[in-house]
Amino acid sequence: MSPLLITAAVLLVLIALAHSCLGERLLIGPLLKDPNVVIFKRAPLTKNILRFAWHITTVAWWGMAAAILDMQGGENLLSMYIYIATFVVTGVMILAWTKGKHVAWIVFFAIAGCLFAAA
Repeated sequence: MSPLLITAAVLLVLIALAHSCLGERLLIGPLLKDPNVVIFKRAPLTKNILRFAWHITTVAWWGMAAAILDMQGGENLLSMYIYIATFVVTGVMILAWTKGKHVAWIVFFAIAGCLFAAA
């Protein structure tokens, strides 16, 4: 197994874990407890939808990490390039929308770089 694929998968697992833990503690939890958010009063199910939508990203990233570990250098090249494009676009979106203040873009570019080098 390529050390680059392992590195990409580990980075993805770690950023997913950070996304869930820090997001819950610093963003989702406080937002859901805020009594001034009107939509939560009108549609209580919205709280659960917001929480599971946030955390389902973590599950998806863990699944992607597992799929990356299953790849070999020359095999699944189309899938590899799809993942590379996905992580580059993710990095660009985070970089643009936060003007570089949210450092996750660095991790997503690193993941894309590892995959590109392994391809």
